[in-house]
Amino acid sequence: MTLSSGERQVYRIYALVDPLTGEPHYVGQTAATLADRRRDHVRKPGSTKKGAWIRELLAEYREPQIVLIEEFTGCRREAYERESFWIRQLQSEGRPILN
Repeated sequence: MTLSSGERQVYRIYALVDPLTGEPHYVGQTAATLADRRRDHVRKPGSTKKGAWIRELLAEYREPQIVLIEEFTGCRREAYERESFWIRQLQSEGRPILN
């Protein structure tokens, strides 16, 4: 079943963090489990700045960790809004956010 953008479900806002420093480098949102989302990022890092960072970690035999920032019940639009809020918040704190 595919949910429309207005249907309500549980969303998680998360950060991918450096396994040594705990420093967040990426903020995302998902309705999947955090374990599944982390696995997707590691298996398919992509060609973005985030992907380059993940590939760099993998080359050093490390993997990003995933940390829950916020969990709520809402619609996809709200999930994108909360994700954007947390990106701006962490950037304003001087964190090296790649998205």
